[in-house]
Amino acid sequence: MKKISLRMTYLKKFLNFLKHHIHHIIFVISILSLASLIAWWSVFIYNSIQQKQKHQFEKLLSDMNFLALKLKSDSLSLQEPGILVADSRFEIIKCAESAKKLSVSLEPFDSGLCLQPRSHVLQQIKEKSGRLNFMLVGESSLMILIVLISIFFLYRFIRLERRSTHEIREFWERTAHEIKTPITGLKAFLQNLKSHSKELGEMAPYVDIALKQVGRQEKLAENILFGYRLRSARTSLKISKINLNAFITEYFQEALHLARAAVNINFDQKHSSAVRGEPNALKTILDNITDNAIKYCSPEVALTVDMSKTRKNVVLTIADNGPGFKPTQAENLFQAYKHLDRELPPGQHGAGIGLFISRQLARAMGGDLWAESEGESKGARFRLRLSLS
Repeated sequence: MKKISLRMTYLKKFLNFLKHHIHHIIFVISILSLASLIAWWSVFIYNSIQQKQKHQFEKLLSDMNFLALKLKSDSLSLQEPGILVADSRFEIIKCAESAKKLSVSLEPFDSGLCLQPRSHVLQQIKEKSGRLNFMLVGESSLMILIVLISIFFLYRFIRLERRSTHEIREFWERTAHEIKTPITGLKAFLQNLKSHSKELGEMAPYVDIALKQVGRQEKLAENILFGYRLRSARTSLKISKINLNAFITEYFQEALHLARAAVNINFDQKHSSAVRGEPNALKTILDNITDNAIKYCSPEVALTVDMSKTRKNVVLTIADNGPGFKPTQAENLFQAYKHLDRELPPGQHGAGIGLFISRQLARAMGGDLWAESEGESKGARFRLRLSLS
């Protein structure tokens, strides 16, 4: 019984291995089969070329034997050493001068003379075989190169597909969590409101919580909507002229999720910097940057907002007092469905597309978005570049 149970265990492990790695096994078998086919094809063609060359030499030898018999049978046809009149492919030479295997003696009728192919005839046969061998090597190399390139792209496609499937699954798990959390908060608030268990004044904190949860839901919906719009070839952003100074000032005054954050605006709020952009897209970018800062900087959040201008662009910088990151991790922040390798407070996990969508929106408006940090525990800076109108 133990042996049967052990065999069943091994069988289950083997079947489980096949289930998870069947595509790798099929891929390897296909590669080996294709390599065997190319090798067999190359050997077959090479043997055919050698066989053809051998057949041509045998035909020359057969023609020489025939001509030699004809010369021996007709003594009047015999001539001095030189090119054979009857067939210019051959020549008559003294046998002592012949070092080639393809030669036929004319003895006893012409003592000391032999018949052999001329040098250029043999050279033509060898050159033709050489050209065919060169073509075979070239075609085989090209075939191997095409196969290797195809294998590379096929393997890369399979990896990307599996990675995409994994990332999409994680995205929907996070999205489901992000959707469920605000709904739970709203449900609790409505239940308290329905039961009249608290006075109206006591409901204010619950109203704030409910508004915060609605805000989270709205940001998630905007990110998903903008993500769809950016991937749709039929849809584009409606670019207009925006007073960036006034827009930023108003945003930081009205953003509910920044109520507990210390925001320091270092640029002239009354000055006007007109940029090209879409208000909703710009608001989504700011929401994602500040929401990212709140996730990592809580409970005490301090933001510094600055602005610089060049001849063609305006660069908005939002610096936080968070844990920062290694400079080599800067690009990882903008990859879809990715998070840095650090723990977040409970309930602060996002869907992993906020900064990815933000960069795409910035580029769709003719600008760009990037992140900087001097290292861990030294805070982060997000820089948004927009074109002057």
